Amino acid sequence: MRKLGVRVEVLAEWDYPAYEAVVRAARRVDADLIVAERHAGRHTGAALLHLNDWELLRRAPVPVLLVKRRGLYRRPPVLAAVDPDRRYAKPVQLDRDILAAGAGIAAALGGSLHVVHAFSPVPLSAYSQGILSEEILANLQRRSAQTAAAKLERLAGRAGVPAARRHLIARHPSDAIEQAAAETGSAIVVMGALARSGLRRLLIGNTAERVLDHLPCDLLVVKPSGFGGAVPRSPRGARYLSVRSGSVFR
Repeated sequence: MRKLGVRVEVLAEWDYPAYEAVVRAARRVDADLIVAERHAGRHTGAALLHLNDWELLRRAPVPVLLVKRRGLYRRPPVLAAVDPDRRYAKPVQLDRDILAAGAGIAAALGGSLHVVHAFSPVPLSAYSQGILSEEILANLQRRSAQTAAAKLERLAGRAGVPAARRHLIARHPSDAIEQAAAETGSAIVVMGALARSGLRRLLIGNTAERVLDHLPCDLLVVKPSGFGGAVPRSPRGARYLSVRSGSVFR
């Protein structure tokens, strides 16, 4: 089927679990993106429940767009969530990939790109030094904000994001993302996933679960190079084969 110059093919698979079937299909067609609906309900303990959308985030080797809202995109604001502090030893390239993906989507849809960076106003190491006076605390907060702003400026500046669309928020990452998404009216939030200890799992854990449940907009999760969980290449479900004389099951 073709519409507006876009070619669409429909494929039905008898396979399980569903997320493995999707990953296998994406590999066969060399997909650049997987688009799926968000699982209804909360994502508490999503990794233990093997929810389809969560497993796609964990196992798919390509970016995954989880759709939460209805309707078409009309010049949408796109919010890229970055972390120039490189917590969890995140690759430097991942933030660049997040910005590139956000910029590409915003340009294709005639929208605008915003960037958010959540930072801690007071380093955790400061609390181990004893009781902090108000003056010392205010100074630490000021220096922390200045450092975070400089990192965000370097990163977003290279991507051509104007200062008015850079959002520096001193809150937990999930809260900061929700706040920035609400303030900008974002239709899509772009985040990154990390591989850890060869497990190829999301490292953002609770942040991802909270964002999936609380964000009113769609979520695009970008993967670093080499990401992808172990998914068998051969289907595990029953197969339906169409033949000239009829149809058979095996």
